[in-house]
Amino acid sequence: MQASAPDARPEVLLTAGFAWFQLLMTGSYLGAAGALYVRYCVQDTLSRVVPRAVDLIGDLDSMASEEVGHLAAYANGPALHPPARDRMTGPLAAYLVDGPLTIA
Repeated sequence: MQASAPDARPEVLLTAGFAWFQLLMTGSYLGAAGALYVRYCVQDTLSRVVPRAVDLIGDLDSMASEEVGHLAAYANGPALHPPARDRMTGPLAAYLVDGPLTIA
């Protein structure tokens, strides 16, 4: 028995819906991986720039200032914020070689 055209229509809609779902989920995972990459780049840049900026300030009066200390400490905040790099290195590396992206 052959399927009529109206019977085949739900399968086509289901296939199209599933394809869109896969596309959106892939975009979400890529967005998460991209955001982690950008976060790590910013974290690395801050860890290089902030100590150098504090060194360039130079004089003892500004070094004793609480403001400089606070700003330097705040700049190191991304290194402490989850997900930490050491926990994400393995899952990110697995994702880059076509594995699943798991964010712990």
